[in-house]
Order: sequence, then C-alpha cells, then structure tokens
Amino acid sequence: MYLANLITVRRSQDEIKRLQHYVNLAEGYEANTLEKFIVKEYAYTNSIVEITRTMNRREFMINGEPIKGIRYCNN
Repeated sequence: MYLANLITVRRSQDEIKRLQHYVNLAEGYEANTLEKFIVKEYAYTNSIVEITRTMNRREFMINGEPIKGIRYCNN
C-alpha cells in the first residue's frame, strides 16, 4: 500500500478549493469572441468534437459558412 495517496480531511479540503476555483473560473468566463467561446466550452466538455456540434446547433458561421467539423491529420 502506498501511504502518500491516502486521503485526509485536509487534502480533501484543498482539493475542494482547487476544484471550486476551476468551476468559478469556467462559470465566470466571458465568452464574447469565438475563441473565448471555444475555451469556455472546452472547460465544460473537454471535446473539440462536442464544441463543433454545439456550434452547429447554434448555427455559428465562419466566413459565412457553417462549421464543418474537425479534420484529423496523420502528419
């Protein structure tokens, strides 16, 4: 058994503070540009594919065209 990973009340409190800070940042982040929208959505979904789907549902356009999805490169 690896004792350094055992949970304590103090460690739990520290982790709660860390996670609450992350939640507060995400919830308070003002997504007033396309780039900021993507950053905020990524904090919630951790998925570029999901962000693209959300943008399509909301009818986002880039250069007057709907978002087409993600292309994966094998380079």
